[in-house]
Amino acid sequence: CSLTFNKVNFMILDEPTNHLDIDSREILEELLLEFDGTILFVSHDRYFIKKLANRIAEIDNQELHYYECEYDYYRFLKSKENKKNSYYWQFI
Repeated sequence: CSLTFNKVNFMILDEPTNHLDIDSREILEELLLEFDGTILFVSHDRYFIKKLANRIAEIDNQELHYYECEYDYYRFLKSKENKKNSYYWQFI
């Protein structure tokens, strides 16, 4: 988190909330929300993603898919995609 006080404008974080207690996690989230640069992070923490992400990149089947949206809308798009694919497979 000390990087947020330096003059950096790009951070890469790998599972930043792992092994943090609730108080530390909340402090990290607030610092990152105040950060003025770009943050690229990998996380399985849906709450963290929902709170910070405004763009989503997904690697699926060795392909990169990019979504210019927040997490909730990304999940909506994925659910529509899954329903479409399920329907397709039911009628082959």
